[in-house]
Amino acid sequence: MNDYPTIDATELAMRVRRGEVGPRDVTECAVRSIEHVNPKLNAVVSRLYELATAKAQELAGPFGGVPMVLEDYHGAMAGLPVSSTSRFLEGHRAPANDPSVTRLLASGLGCVAQANTPEFGLFATQGSTWRGATRNPWVPDRTAGGAGGGAAALVAAGAVPVALAGDGMGSLRVAASLCGVVGLKPTRGRVPLGVAPGAEAGGYGQLGPLARSVRDVAGLLEVLADREGFIDACTRPCPPQRIALTTEALFGEAADPDGVAAVERVARLLEERGHIVDIARPSIDATALAQAYVTQVAVTTAVKVAGWGRRIGRKPSPRVFDSTTWLFVQIGRALSAVELQEAREVAARAQQALAAFHKNYDVLLTAAVAGPPMRLSERVQGLPQRLGLRVLRTAPIPSALRRALRRVAEETLDLTPNTPLFNQTGQPAIVVPALIAERGWPVGVQLASRLNAEATLLSLASQIEEMAPWQVRRPTVRAELA
Repeated sequence: MNDYPTIDATELAMRVRRGEVGPRDVTECAVRSIEHVNPKLNAVVSRLYELATAKAQELAGPFGGVPMVLEDYHGAMAGLPVSSTSRFLEGHRAPANDPSVTRLLASGLGCVAQANTPEFGLFATQGSTWRGATRNPWVPDRTAGGAGGGAAALVAAGAVPVALAGDGMGSLRVAASLCGVVGLKPTRGRVPLGVAPGAEAGGYGQLGPLARSVRDVAGLLEVLADREGFIDACTRPCPPQRIALTTEALFGEAADPDGVAAVERVARLLEERGHIVDIARPSIDATALAQAYVTQVAVTTAVKVAGWGRRIGRKPSPRVFDSTTWLFVQIGRALSAVELQEAREVAARAQQALAAFHKNYDVLLTAAVAGPPMRLSERVQGLPQRLGLRVLRTAPIPSALRRALRRVAEETLDLTPNTPLFNQTGQPAIVVPALIAERGWPVGVQLASRLNAEATLLSLASQIEEMAPWQVRRPTVRAELA
């Protein structure tokens, strides 16, 4: 099992089924690998080694004996801590499994750890003041991403082959790009969400798989969606697709040169396979969509905090929340039902625009992120301090909060310009590694398609993986068992 850090979950499960390796041995490899890389990554918040070892003999299902990690936000397990990386929830234990976790455990996967996230998974690019940011295994002085960063870092480093992560503004996909792994946000409603307050995030939040291979992502999607056919999509021939390419940012400013190079490289590979690639992009009102996005997130954050307060019998206070989280709570409380509905209608119009766009194009190809992973020192201050909004924590003036909403929209979505649109429209989107930048970090591309077209995305991703395999590259921080 010296090759444990480099093989995928599908291969691991086959070795266990053939009796070549015992499930407890695989779990031990995961434990050793996590302990080797985590001091350099800060990716783990809770170790579940004893539980995973005890469950390792339960081999029913396609992934029997394979270890995984869950976020400390999505993916609650009965009786285990789940804090959403918020001091407000410190000590809380989940009363039951989330539906997605039940399905994963039934497939034979064993959870060995819970991964670090920002508070309530709010941002796709930074950590929390309580537990800090997860370091990128390729460039440890930079971030691994936000909500999905801890899970993606562990997968990329070879500590575990797969993970479950949430995606509310691209968190899963951004982390996949920054860490050089595959991440899929399914169609809205494809994978069941948890029952925690605000888990549905106004329709923006989804759960999806992170893995080092496309076939693992497909296999996990079959488990999570309780539906077959996605693995077959990775092997059967893909008919020529009409692919729209844009190197411009959907939201925000100009695209990153590395992202442009990644998109152009993947476009050439797809053309070699007979796909038709044109330069095109959907017609959307990016400014209105950005404000609508932050409106929905702010209201959802206020709902989460209030709901959790009722559930655990604690009164929310700014003292126990990150400054950015509390700013969103204050904005969400100040907004009216009319403003929320207007934001939903903006998103609905975008969904109609994308439906019209996909009458001409099967897939939209974009860069995954706006630029290189941030240095950990770049985001020491919270959003309110950076924007001069600190007073709003204690003096929430409605008119000032509405102005703050516009400034927050500009600040947050400029960092993640291409992922949030598909949370708003509900479409599936996948991120795959495309290249390694000269300065050493991975650069991913995103493919998005019409609703319920995950099979198309998996088929295209498999072709890219075949023509430009990324598994041959390994990060600086990596598990070593030899």
